[in-house]
Amino acid sequence: MKVSVLILSYNFEPYIEACLLSVLTQITDFDFEVLCIDDASSDNSASVIKALATQHTNLHFFENKVNLDGKLSLIKIMQASTGHYLIFMDGDDLALPGKLQAMVNYLEQHPECALVYHEAESFDSATNQTLGYWSRDFYNWQYIPQQANAEHLVKYGTFLNTSSVGFRRHDKMVDAIDGSYGLVGDYSWHILNTMYAGGSIDFINQVYGRYRVHNNNCTSRIKSDLNRREACLDSQIWACDKALALGMDNDTVAKGKAHHYFATAMYFLKLHEDARFTRFITESATFNQFFDARHHLAWELRENPNMARAKLFIT
Repeated sequence: MKVSVLILSYNFEPYIEACLLSVLTQITDFDFEVLCIDDASSDNSASVIKALATQHTNLHFFENKVNLDGKLSLIKIMQASTGHYLIFMDGDDLALPGKLQAMVNYLEQHPECALVYHEAESFDSATNQTLGYWSRDFYNWQYIPQQANAEHLVKYGTFLNTSSVGFRRHDKMVDAIDGSYGLVGDYSWHILNTMYAGGSIDFINQVYGRYRVHNNNCTSRIKSDLNRREACLDSQIWACDKALALGMDNDTVAKGKAHHYFATAMYFLKLHEDARFTRFITESATFNQFFDARHHLAWELRENPNMARAKLFIT
């Protein structure tokens, strides 16, 4: 089998059919299989997937009787997959025409590429309105070359949309998932997957997917819960430590950690969570690295959040 598309579903009854059909109707010059796992949803997601599987012989349905979480579910279908190339999607997102062909063409033409990703359009699920673009609108996009690497992930954060990612099969691909951690486990997964596979992280500058924004997706839940935002920082620091353990140089990892603390501090500064801002911007300096001039200014104004807001945010 040339390609395996891996799709996770948990309580995605309103979205999973559209997601699966957007993949199953792709026109390609190769065979592909779709492996979709439902993680013990409390809605009718499983029934929707099962019905589609009776109509499409290349759709393989897996069902957890108890909730395992995304990591274990992904391992389960990855181990069952047979494709030389693997492409991941969340069950609430959409593939646009040409996605699979473009990703496979790129990987076949660029053997040095460990992980390929395309641009994704963010859209409001309720109105279908386009909200922006995942990569081009990423706040550190100016630092990301077309052919990046794991060091860019460590230093600058998650500049790729997980539902836009594809890679070739390798011996440690399951280890990369098994080693991921926390609320932003995809961040550590991409770092580990790239380092284990060896190679670059390459961008296809074409919109081949739509990222659905709704109240129940991970990004929305993190934004609505300050404690979850703090937990995200823990996940990011853990991922940086894993990169260090796998041989990434200490200076790069220190820059990444300093940046993550700075970004977290800025998040809380904007929300007028001044105590958290002061705590995280102070901790960001312990790595003896400043991400940029704004980081240094925020640290200098750590005891004066009102002045920091006036200097750092355009009102």
